[in-house]
Amino acid sequence: MTPRDETPPAAALGELVARCADHDLATVESFGWQPTLARGQHVAQGVAGAAALPHDLVAAVSALATSTDLLLLLGSDDRVVPHAGRNSYGFPICDRQPVALLSSCTASPPGAADLVAVDTWRRGLLDRLVVTHRSIAPGEWRAPIATAIAELVGLPPDQDRRLVLIPSGTDAEALAAAIAVYSHGRQVVNVVVGAIETGSGTVRAAGGLRTTATTPLRGEARVGDPLDGLGPDLIRVVTVDVRDARGRARRPFDVEAEVEAHVEAALSDGATVLVHALDCSKTGLSYLNADWVATWRGRHPSALRVLVDSAQARTTRERIQGFLAAGASVIVTGSKAICGAPFAGVLMLDDAFLADAESCDRLPAGLASMLSTADLPEQLSGLAAGWEPVNLGLLARWQTAIVQHSRYLTIPVADRVGWRELVVTRLANGLREVGGVDVLPPIESSIVSFTVSGAAGPLGREPLGHVHRALADVGIYLGQPTELVSDGQAVLRAAVGAATLTAAADTGDPVAALDSMVSATVAAIRDQVQTYSRVT
Repeated sequence: MTPRDETPPAAALGELVARCADHDLATVESFGWQPTLARGQHVAQGVAGAAALPHDLVAAVSALATSTDLLLLLGSDDRVVPHAGRNSYGFPICDRQPVALLSSCTASPPGAADLVAVDTWRRGLLDRLVVTHRSIAPGEWRAPIATAIAELVGLPPDQDRRLVLIPSGTDAEALAAAIAVYSHGRQVVNVVVGAIETGSGTVRAAGGLRTTATTPLRGEARVGDPLDGLGPDLIRVVTVDVRDARGRARRPFDVEAEVEAHVEAALSDGATVLVHALDCSKTGLSYLNADWVATWRGRHPSALRVLVDSAQARTTRERIQGFLAAGASVIVTGSKAICGAPFAGVLMLDDAFLADAESCDRLPAGLASMLSTADLPEQLSGLAAGWEPVNLGLLARWQTAIVQHSRYLTIPVADRVGWRELVVTRLANGLREVGGVDVLPPIESSIVSFTVSGAAGPLGREPLGHVHRALADVGIYLGQPTELVSDGQAVLRAAVGAATLTAAADTGDPVAALDSMVSATVAAIRDQVQTYSRVT
């Protein structure tokens, strides 16, 4: 180890901060961006050496020494890497003064308060590393964030042992499939409910296939290729639609019956079955409740596992705990209803799935492209041989979600409920007055879904995407277009999130602030719909 007195800690810290102070969002493209922690060294190349840090701290210091904006991108994938200042959702990395702080249902850009929180966290860690010159073990990186997430979802502190941090809900699908394969040693049939209303990469990830052209931690990939150690010979995916051919929500009984038919057929073939349930889709649909989980897990405790997609986080602590108790693992992300930075997820393993993971002697090598050692609880760290020690970008993104949720909890419950109802009601009423817009009947209390029609009828996903991006350009961040029927009619979604309410609470008159935001949102949608109608 290099003696500490070769470079005084204070001077070293000043050097690091000064060298990186000029980095802004243009840096991302000028570096020919690859969102990996290892390649984060290019951000502060040579600086760590000047700071006299031991070699094993170079990557961590390089990541923490970059700007806060860029740190929030590290360890993500090409869905959030910006091109011409916008990511694949049409959103900026952050927006310090958005027109409407709505939850996008997709990837809400963090605001000014989030950036301040991350910058404080970043500088504190950087100071610690430079002053002490002591490596931080993966468990130390993980512990504060995992404990805070456990509190966020209502679990006792010791239950952070069942939490796996993960960049996105899509990545959680791949991890769950991998555990099912490697613990049981036989083919897995993955029954995915409502794939069209979850994420575009859900079916691929559920089948152990790559979903993006870059991965969080290991660089380039080819979409559709099997993850190293997984693939179609090990996993078969079947899907169950949650809407009929006309886009109407199906009856829960019908969805359950179809799922059960797939389960029984797969079990009769000797397969392990993984059922993907839905606790609030992009438009608010939910299928397979905790009672269903308890019944079917009770019938097939060794061969059936359930994964609940609650990635929207439009749920309650009680529902999460109910699913875990019934025998289902649960995915939650911090970037949608909670309004943290995009690509911060957690997979909460139920008792059976945790035991499955502990029984594995290894996990597929392909998971090293998305997971770091610090993402795993201590008892699973032995499965992470050769993995990156920590994904600091993921920890930074979770920091924004934790701070945002903490601020949200300071608002009295009655105000949260009342303000949310005010926004949803006035937003829906305002949109009904816009020509060419049709508001769908409400399903979930915080989401307003609506269609847009042109001269030829309701718009599909691609043309609606132009409206979505145009709205993002003026600071209105909605959920990206979601098809009600494959290759057919699509909807946009406006939703209330934690940031909607915390921003209002920071003003002297929350109701007036929310009214103003709704008016601005409706006006912007009216302008874009009229513009699109004139163009087409």
